Amino acid sequence: SRWIELGQFKRAVEMAEDILKMNNNSLYACSRIAQIYLYSNRTKDALFILQDVKQSENHEYFQFIKGKAAQQLGNYKLSLSSLLNSINIYPARGEKFLTLAFIMENMGYEEEQLKYLDITQQISGPNLSALLSEIRVYQKKQDFKKILSKIHLYNSSEVSINLENSINLFSSSVN
Repeated sequence: SRWIELGQFKRAVEMAEDILKMNNNSLYACSRIAQIYLYSNRTKDALFILQDVKQSENHEYFQFIKGKAAQQLGNYKLSLSSLLNSINIYPARGEKFLTLAFIMENMGYEEEQLKYLDITQQISGPNLSALLSEIRVYQKKQDFKKILSKIHLYNSSEVSINLENSINLFSSSVN
């Protein structure tokens, strides 16, 4: 919404809550207000709204937002369930797989993390968050050839600078 883009989260929440009062069974209204809550760091409120709605199992975006909210609260079981549900409904959204990769990272499942990062980039194309996450995995494994091969996929000078800084930080921590 326009208010989110302007950083006016309080106004966006007020508008979304007004819409929700008019139609509290609307999956769209519930998922939008939950998304606004996530942007305004009201994750518990987002999950509360998402948990309470009936008939949401088959709504792709609703399940995705629920998965993100649960992930931010550290409820990985609910997050995984919701995200996988969302993917089963509509798999062509790279951000779902990126969120799954971050959950796998938090749970210590590096191979699963890499799998989801790869899927993210297959769907969405080059993604700086996915790339930096991959580099963290390969830094732990001290696989510098793999890091360099990943870097060559990116041409943006901003990405190159961030990668160079990451590699320099890692190199200094190893020495």
